Amino acid sequence: MIDITMIRLVKGEKIKIHYRKQNAGDMTLNDEFTVQSWDKPRPELYETITALAPHVCAFCDLPAEYAGGMQVTALSLSYTADTISVIAHVEKYIVNSQKPFTFSTPPMMLAGSSGRPGACTPEAAKAINEVLKEAALYVNGDRAQVGFDFGGMK
Repeated sequence: MIDITMIRLVKGEKIKIHYRKQNAGDMTLNDEFTVQSWDKPRPELYETITALAPHVCAFCDLPAEYAGGMQVTALSLSYTADTISVIAHVEKYIVNSQKPFTFSTPPMMLAGSSGRPGACTPEAAKAINEVLKEAALYVNGDRAQVGFDFGGMK
């Protein structure tokens, strides 16, 4: 099993994922890895990240309509024995600006924090877990299917 520690979409073209997994020789240690690739992920990865915008608005007490033009570009995760903390890095496009407004959420707690300040709603936790599932698939080599043009041959 792997723990995703960061997912970043780089200008919509490249994907970068940091993760860790237990060392095979010493189970008390974690090895850390980075996958940075131009290979397109499955469309579901983009869909699940895009689906986080309304949850960001709810968590940050922003009006729901702010989700329009908002893109989660990265997630940073940290793990403790009790919980998983997630910070979303977000771009919001503004009409009168050439560059997006960027911000990061306060830490959102996923596991073991129900009812505590900073806890995600169950819906947000499910949405984040879907992103993590897609990221793990990417790390394990499950990428977008590439179509080939064989000059009209089928």
